Amino acid sequence: MGLCVRALGVWGRVAAFGKFGENPKMLHQGLVRLFGIPAGAPDFTWVLVPTTRGEVFVPVLLPHEFFGRLHASRRALWEQAIRGPADAAKAFWDFLQDTPMVRDHPYLPNGRRHQTIPLGLHGDAGPFTKQDGVFVISWNSLIGGEAGEGFAKRFLFAVIRKADLVPGTLDALWTVFAWSANALLTGISPEVDWAQREIGGGGDYIAGGFRGAVVQLRGDWEFYCQIFKFPYWHEAERMCWLCKASNTIERLLWTSVGADAGWRSTRMGQQEYMDDMRARGRAVPVLLSLVIGLTVTCVMIDVLHAVDLGVASHVIGHIFWRCVTMRAWGGRTNEENMKKLEMELNEWYKERKEKSQLQGKLTIARVRTDKGWPKLKAKGAATRHLAEFALVIAKKYLGTSTRERKELAVIQCLVNFYRIISSEGMYLSDEAKRELPKVGNRLCALYGSLAREMFTLGQKFWKMNPKMHLFLHLCEWVVPELGLNPRQYWCYADEDVVGQLVEVARTSHVRSLAATCLFKWLLLAFE
Repeated sequence: MGLCVRALGVWGRVAAFGKFGENPKMLHQGLVRLFGIPAGAPDFTWVLVPTTRGEVFVPVLLPHEFFGRLHASRRALWEQAIRGPADAAKAFWDFLQDTPMVRDHPYLPNGRRHQTIPLGLHGDAGPFTKQDGVFVISWNSLIGGEAGEGFAKRFLFAVIRKADLVPGTLDALWTVFAWSANALLTGISPEVDWAQREIGGGGDYIAGGFRGAVVQLRGDWEFYCQIFKFPYWHEAERMCWLCKASNTIERLLWTSVGADAGWRSTRMGQQEYMDDMRARGRAVPVLLSLVIGLTVTCVMIDVLHAVDLGVASHVIGHIFWRCVTMRAWGGRTNEENMKKLEMELNEWYKERKEKSQLQGKLTIARVRTDKGWPKLKAKGAATRHLAEFALVIAKKYLGTSTRERKELAVIQCLVNFYRIISSEGMYLSDEAKRELPKVGNRLCALYGSLAREMFTLGQKFWKMNPKMHLFLHLCEWVVPELGLNPRQYWCYADEDVVGQLVEVARTSHVRSLAATCLFKWLLLAFE
């Protein structure tokens, strides 16, 4: 962000180019005159979309143009951030040969897979004021970056204020994204635009014969519900996009985690999903209907949101609160024991030289919800790294009762999950693909057993969480079938980009926010 800080002194003068937000196109022209377009970057494409302010032009960076310009002008950067190692693309497709992602893709000829870059798409929003947020859409290579890891770079497609969104806004943007993504899939520059209007040029290689295929979609549950109309977890009849688990239908209850759970026989792939959408009288979402090869099986379960901020925050919060309330440190009150827990945590941090630490004090309010249920309130990375500490204190202070043995086993399973994904590379070993389903199944079964026991006793411990259901799907279905390490599609790098753009948005006029954010990102990314 250093360049943005140094440039802030001129942004007030720059704002006048666009009449202080009234004309974003003029603002963009002024920015280009002042700073120039960074080498390898395409110019903006302006798309007319519906908003709360009527139809307005929103700038986007077309993926196929970005891909091609980077290849032509910044080859070293393109090879590092997009192509990755020379054999990475073929290795990716070969590894996933028998998965629906590849098997059902209509446009992945064997002879061209070494030149076809697998791409991912992410969307999320972050607040820049109490009343408004910035919605960010980005894409990336799944094989670019050091050591073949695909989270080294993120490339922006569009940025738009949440306050501007109406039901048709994102669909208009997805239509343009799909057109560009499909052009990139062919590897040939298009001759007509997304509205079938003729455009200059066309018919040439975009990047010397290289292509890109969008085969992965990342985000949190809210994002999926917003763009795919997936059911929210609290909806009465349905709460999952991977199966027909329910809140109200007894035989399909999502809280059931055993082998006999009714939802297990209702798993939905692409065909089942399409049939279900038609049966419910719903239109197929734009992305899934227009982006060639993108199916519901390409929608990932994110470790950050489903596990770190979901399962782990509950499990660790329960372990902390259990040790506090059982007076593990000899204090007379919960407050005294919480302070001693914090002291032990700080000593543990010092010994491990842990970088991802809990920010602020560890208090009772940090480990319980307003309704009294244990849940750790912390950032995802800090929560994930606290799993090992929770295991240490569980082994140290929990007793040998049946309940305590179950509690110890739950945190041990969580730690095992993290240890496996941290020790494995991009492609999981056969052993990992066998172990992760066992770990996930055992954790959820133990957690569910504790939840039923505590409910019977009327105690606020081990409350079932809908993200436990997604965690079970991740371990039992996604991991064995896909074989990719869940670390490869967690949203940490995506969230970092959103966070950076939130800071940019705070210095931008709301009317020209999209153009300013995209242009500043281009400067950051290439200069």
